[in-house]
Amino acid sequence: MLSGVDFRLAGDLRKRVLTMLEADGAILFGLDLSGIELQGANLINADLRRCNLAGADLRGARLIGAKLTHANLTGANLGPLDLGGGRLMRSDLSRVHLGHANLSGADLTRARMLEAVTEHVIDKGCNYMLAERA
Repeated sequence: MLSGVDFRLAGDLRKRVLTMLEADGAILFGLDLSGIELQGANLINADLRRCNLAGADLRGARLIGAKLTHANLTGANLGPLDLGGGRLMRSDLSRVHLGHANLSGADLTRARMLEAVTEHVIDKGCNYMLAERA
């Protein structure tokens, strides 16, 4: 469990496989996480401001209350994670801060986005199909 860990000294995390990572409250500010695999990860209240998450696989990730201000999520997959047997784990972006984030071409199919802060988001071509937004 890596709760509250500051990952900024971890080096290159691009295209790493960190499926089911438990890192609530972690600090990843400004890191290049392009192509990273974080399926089912717990990133509740994590600081992902200014991160490059282009092409990241975040299916089923829990990002509740995470800070993603100015993050690049171009082409990121935030759709549901198939657990088999007809069970899906939805990505949860409730209360996430997405101000000025780039969601161009991202997949947010079935994502939960209750109370998400989304002012000035760039979301051209973003798929919000069946997303729960309020």
